[in-house]
Parts: sequence; structure tokens; C-alpha cells
Amino acid sequence: MTSDTIEARSGKERRIRMSNQKFMLLQAALTPSEVLASENPVCVYVDAIRASATMVTFFEKGISQIRLCADEEEVLAKDPSIDRRKYVVCAEDIPGDRAPMADCSPAVIGVQAMENLEGKKVLFHSTNGTLGIQKLFEKKLTDIYVGTVLNRSAVMHVALEHALAEDRPLCIVDSGRWNCTIATLDDAYCTAKLAQTVIDVLKRRNIPYELMDPVKIVLHLLPQFKDTYDAYIQSSTAIKCAAHIPPADVAACSADNISNCVPRIYGIDEFGCILIDCIHVPDMPLSK
Repeated sequence: MTSDTIEARSGKERRIRMSNQKFMLLQAALTPSEVLASENPVCVYVDAIRASATMVTFFEKGISQIRLCADEEEVLAKDPSIDRRKYVVCAEDIPGDRAPMADCSPAVIGVQAMENLEGKKVLFHSTNGTLGIQKLFEKKLTDIYVGTVLNRSAVMHVALEHALAEDRPLCIVDSGRWNCTIATLDDAYCTAKLAQTVIDVLKRRNIPYELMDPVKIVLHLLPQFKDTYDAYIQSSTAIKCAAHIPPADVAACSADNISNCVPRIYGIDEFGCILIDCIHVPDMPLSK
């Protein structure tokens, strides 16, 4: 961005603020490294296949907390407070299968089939899904919500209200693949769906906004695919991991606007686990 562009944008934002009118700068980052931490955005984190959808599904099943960790075996060994009767260990190895000490892998269809989860906690470790949120924490970004198409109306409602209330940008952040280093079609398409959702709200409310280029880029994906499943199943995530992620799980990750659960990162504990609870948004116009 040139200095002239920065000055022009700053002038535009200044005129809007002087008139006491809200303004939204909508950003997207196709990997966590692309987030502009200096602008202190409110973040919506996306790992479309499968971590985001799995977290939303766990909260739909009534769990009370997710502890996001980099090494579930280390946490299990060091934290004496963990009672496996009151915990679910959800973790995967690098190919995407259930890790040795885990009760399940981060698979939506697996969590949907589980019973008696009400009130339990989840020790959660996925590959890129965990790493990406950790990378945001390293950037000192802690206002993070977990988003996916499953909760798109609810998560964008919460994140937008947060950003508007504090006069901050809103950034949709993709996890990507290969240790969060390359962009993926599934995350980018999901980001487009979330961005379109918030744009529709801004238009209805007559709130002026500016789209940064990555948002404009991903929006061009929407007419290229029949629906979310079509985009997801053609992504490298689904193709490369086909032996570990069945089409039924991709379909479950593609379900549109069925949840009012918004996972929210709210802290970190003494074992380095990032803590996630849930905001339940009432009266959202869901599809189910």
C-alpha cells in the first residue's frame, strides 16, 4: 500500500468518525502469517476441514470448554486435574487419524455420534487448526472467534458487533495447510461465505465499509462452485487426505448455517492450553 493510499484511507475513515457514523474495514488472511497485527483486528479463525466445524459441533453437544493444546500427551502427563471420565481427548496425527491417546479425532461425524458429552471438557489438538490459533497468539491477537459455514450467521454477528463497538477492523483468518504456510480452497471458500454474510449485514444496516484485496479475491470463488460441499470436496485438503477424511465428514463440515454456537478464545492456562468457551446467540435465522 502506498503512502498516498494510506493517507486517502485515513482521511476517509476520519471523516466517517467525525460524523459519528460506524465504519467497517473487512480483512482476510489466507494464512495466519498474513494478518496485520499492527491494525489489531478482531479475528474469526477458519479451519474449514475440520477443526472449526468440530469445535462448533462439540459445543452443540453440550461440552463446557475446549482446551486447545499442541501436545495432548504432554498435557495429560503434567495436568493432574484431568479426569478422563469428565474429559474427551480429541486429537489427530499428521495424516489425520485418531492420535494414540485420543478418544476421537477432530471429525464432525465422529463427534455427532458421541453421547453423554454434556458438561464435559475437551482436550483438543488438530494439526493446522491448533497451530494457526497459536500463531495468532504469538502476534498478541487474542480477540478470536472460531468460524465456519456451520455457524456463519452467529459468528459473524458476534465478531461484527465486537469490532464495531471498539472501532476495529474485522479479519477472517484461514489456517491453511502445511503448518499454516499455504492457502487452501476450502478455507478460502469458507472465508468468502463468511465475508458475504457480514457484507449483507453491513448493507442492510447502511454501515459503510471497505474490503481489503484478499476479501475481494475470495468473493470471486462463490460463483465458481455449486455449493460449499462442491468447493470443499475439490480442495487439496479433501483430495490429499481422502484416506483419512471421508466424503461424509466433508459434507458435515459443509452444512450451512445450522448452529448458533460461537467458540470464543478467552485465555491460556498454566499448561499452555488456549481456552475456548462458547457464546450462544439467540434468535439467529438458522437453516434447520
